[in-house]
Amino acid sequence: MPACRILIVDDEAPVLDALSGTLRAQLIGAVVDTASTAEAALQHVAETNYDAIVSDIRMPDMDGLTLLKKIRELSAETPTILITGLNDHELAIQALRLGAYDYIRKPLEMDYLLATVNRAIHMRQLSLKVDGQKLALEQYATQLEQTVQERTHELSREIAERKEIEEALRQSNLKLTDWVNELEHRTKQITSLSEMTALLQACQSVEEAYTVATQFLKELFEADSGSLCLLNESMQLLETVGSWGPQSASVSEFQPAMCWALRRLQPHLMGDLSSTLICQHLRPSQAPNYFCVPLIGQGKALGLLVLQTGLKELSPEPGIRRSLMLAKQRLGEAVANHIALALANLSLRETLRNESIRDPLTDLFNRRYLDEALPRELRRAGRDQHSLSIIVIDVDHFKQFNDNFGHEAGDKMLQALARHLNSRTRGHDIACRYGGDEFLLALPGASLEVACQRAERIREEAKTLVFQSDMHSVASIRVSLGVASFPDHGSTVVTLIRAADLALYHAKAQGRDQVVRQGSPDSLPILFDHPK
Repeated sequence: MPACRILIVDDEAPVLDALSGTLRAQLIGAVVDTASTAEAALQHVAETNYDAIVSDIRMPDMDGLTLLKKIRELSAETPTILITGLNDHELAIQALRLGAYDYIRKPLEMDYLLATVNRAIHMRQLSLKVDGQKLALEQYATQLEQTVQERTHELSREIAERKEIEEALRQSNLKLTDWVNELEHRTKQITSLSEMTALLQACQSVEEAYTVATQFLKELFEADSGSLCLLNESMQLLETVGSWGPQSASVSEFQPAMCWALRRLQPHLMGDLSSTLICQHLRPSQAPNYFCVPLIGQGKALGLLVLQTGLKELSPEPGIRRSLMLAKQRLGEAVANHIALALANLSLRETLRNESIRDPLTDLFNRRYLDEALPRELRRAGRDQHSLSIIVIDVDHFKQFNDNFGHEAGDKMLQALARHLNSRTRGHDIACRYGGDEFLLALPGASLEVACQRAERIREEAKTLVFQSDMHSVASIRVSLGVASFPDHGSTVVTLIRAADLALYHAKAQGRDQVVRQGSPDSLPILFDHPK
């Protein structure tokens, strides 16, 4: 990347030092200026042309949105990336509407920040390059006009030379038209690529991402047929998730080994202009040329972009076809890189989301997820006038089991019980590890009676669970369960869980290994009848 100049704006000296140091280290040759106030930042922008600006949205001497407006007034073409510690979606929307290039929340992920700055600088430099090309064309047109005037004056004296000069002029105009058309085509491609990138960054799921990608691939390669293929979760099979053109360029499912591009992790061209090694996953076709571009994110293959093009229909000349093919390949690689980056970011985001709401030992939901989901389910139950029951489960004598068999055996017991609870929940039920050896089931739509029956079934089936401990099979997990229901025993999360906890306490006090349901708010819990 050519030398670039970046401005970092933040009122915190450690943040300024960290960001400037990282950008200088990662962007070789980059000149990084810093400003700790909004006024200093605006002075820098007024005096210097920057390729990118990274600014905190909260500054002590000026509102963040006002600072953004003033930066845009001074340098509308410079991409501005805002960073903030606030989780304010409305503020983000306002910033993007005012022209912010991106909006990144703290704590910062340096890899994502670097990638965003790189993209911003690339787009800025690309825009400058396009402006330079336009200026060159204008200068060329001016020179051409001068040449035409001089030749026209000569033609008035030498009629014999007029036809030759007119032909030369016609050819020059044709070339100029071709260049202008090519420039407009490239500008359209860059615009589409930028729009696709912005939409991919806004996607919340892989399904949304490949829907967006397929739509823009149709626009960018409208004269060709193509397929977008992604590796499934097992990483052993590619599935076609989007296609366009008269027919799909690839079969709907195939193994990675069937594609030379995925074997080599680099683009592979096939046809009369390149390699004769044809990938096994391609459909038979009259089109003479294919190319496969792997989608590589975070160092591993995520999928494949397949294009089938009939260049002989455009030109019979091999040289022209080769030039067109290479241009399509370069565009295909750029698109594939953007799609792969978006898919990798979505995968990382989903992984982080699961890690934040899942208990690492049991893979059940954790307290954090319960604190988000249970209030929402209670509001839904109140709005729809449905019941919602809570079952609190505690393993009997768990400390004694840990002391006798060790913590590893205790962990395996909890994992076995968690797997069983997961297998006994409906799609909209919530099973979570509430803490230690205590679990909680939230059952939307289940009455108190139904919840008690399910609790009793869990208690009985837990005794038959088998898990390994020091190479020996261990069975018979005994649990005590407390049951409470909305709205009879509480209308808030705290009161409902407290009612179920009180019922669990009485189950423990009355000898363990039993189900106790909460009675009316003014009564003691009721022992659930079950076969002795």
